[in-house]
Amino acid sequence: MRPLVSVVISSYNRANALRRAIFSCMRQTLWPLTEVVVVGDQCTDQTEEMMGHIACPQVLWHNLDKHWGYGPSGECGGSAAKQKALEMASGEYIGYLDDDDEFFPDHLERSVAHLEAHPEIDLVYGCSHVYRFLNPYRWKLRDTEWEPERLPVSNFINTSEVVHRRSVLDRMEKPWWRMDEERNDWGFLLRLVGQAHGGVAHLKHVSATQHICLKDTSCSMSRGRGSGSDGRMPGERGETQRRKPPPRSRVIRRAANDTLQRQLSQGHAKRRFEGVQGVRRAGAPWRRRRRGWS
Repeated sequence: MRPLVSVVISSYNRANALRRAIFSCMRQTLWPLTEVVVVGDQCTDQTEEMMGHIACPQVLWHNLDKHWGYGPSGECGGSAAKQKALEMASGEYIGYLDDDDEFFPDHLERSVAHLEAHPEIDLVYGCSHVYRFLNPYRWKLRDTEWEPERLPVSNFINTSEVVHRRSVLDRMEKPWWRMDEERNDWGFLLRLVGQAHGGVAHLKHVSATQHICLKDTSCSMSRGRGSGSDGRMPGERGETQRRKPPPRSRVIRRAANDTLQRQLSQGHAKRRFEGVQGVRRAGAPWRRRRRGWS
């Protein structure tokens, strides 16, 4: 039976993150009618072994014989793998998922329902929870209305939010994903939207969780795709949520205090602590103690 939706995933040596992405596809409410096409860019880690353990006929796996890397521009990672995955996909609707992102359980069902209820629409995209692994940790809701004149200026759509009809690809010139583009996903979206003659619709449901590590050059967003000088991406809205670092246990604090007291008694520390003392942790404000170090 031909699947209703095909989810395209490209990966390179990210077995742990890829497992999370695939399991988010298998948790879809539309899972019986979904296929997942995963193509590796000549993965050399445990990805091959991990994919062999996923005994599911709806999950297709192919590992390229050549590692294409990021191409001459340094910004088109995964283009060859994504092109191969699209050629293998057979669904009536096509969705995309980065190997370090994950779907919300009802993303595909709600997107396909909107496309079937509105035959004049060719492409839909939703919202994303964007997690940045900085210090402190924070997340934002990426919710941007459709503005066709803005897309050529800034990429405000995450490909993990997108679902479109197969007919849009049939109207595009091959290769769909190109290695000569400075931003492969941005260029692909521009050409994809250009062939979406029926129009584009923005859905208000949360489609995916996007994980970003700006300090890690192996992350796609760290290469500057759609990000500003302050690390913010265009089109993000919502309140910033900050996570406090986990508190130290009393045992560790007591051991640190004992060490400082021993160093003071042996004359290793020049600073003398009298009266109310301050204890500071790395990256934390000064904390006042009433009884000194005893």
